[in-house]
Amino acid sequence: MGAALARGGLILNDDIYIDAARRSIDFVLTSMCSPSGRLLHRFRDGEAAIAANLDDYAFAIWALVELYEATFDAHYLRIALDLTDIQIAHFWDPDGGFFSTPDDGEILPLRPKEIYDGAIPSGNSVATLNLLRLSRLTGRQDLENKSRQLADTFSHNIGEFPMGYTQFLQGLDFALGPAFEIVLSGAEGRQDMQDMIAAVRRIYLPKKVVLMVPEHDAESIVRLAPFTAPYRSIDGRATAYVCKGQQCELPTTDIERMMAHLGR
Repeated sequence: MGAALARGGLILNDDIYIDAARRSIDFVLTSMCSPSGRLLHRFRDGEAAIAANLDDYAFAIWALVELYEATFDAHYLRIALDLTDIQIAHFWDPDGGFFSTPDDGEILPLRPKEIYDGAIPSGNSVATLNLLRLSRLTGRQDLENKSRQLADTFSHNIGEFPMGYTQFLQGLDFALGPAFEIVLSGAEGRQDMQDMIAAVRRIYLPKKVVLMVPEHDAESIVRLAPFTAPYRSIDGRATAYVCKGQQCELPTTDIERMMAHLGR
């Protein structure tokens, strides 16, 4: 729900949906996390309990990534990365793919590993695209490598019955590209930056990630995405850095030129 609300608010330019997404995610982060930062599975009668499963992590991370791109609040990107590291530490199978249950959870005769995308996508499928998007947002190659291992692990299943793995195929489509990485740098509150953000959001370009380097607090993003350290605004104006397949164009302050770099 959080991901849908954040994406809906971004597309419709409606803060009501974005605020609802923020409240839902903030509730999970404040009321459904253990002191160590791990997610809990359920909340009832004022109590959160039961260790979260893979789906809980995958869908929460998805919502956090969507909320970051809707708000450019680095706090949500940081939490998405923290939860991803926890997910890898406790659910990853050295032979490839994520188990549905954590390594320190209930002892089972067999730890399941779900991949089929039914009415609700599987945790492995959602995680594939999450890892790719976070890798492109932050420059962390280890996350992209994990997504490739997921594809290698489940390629036989997907090849035999592609229609059963539609969410996973979205991740593969993103990986095959071409995908765009867009870094916007400048003062977020200025009109020229708002116009640049609006231009990016008006177009249908699903295979992209958008990162904001705010002029007033660039370090909040540089800590998470060190590659953005030299990405500064030109002459104090809103500036776009557009990369395609991790090959970058010259920065521009002109919206029409930015759109041309995006093939629009």
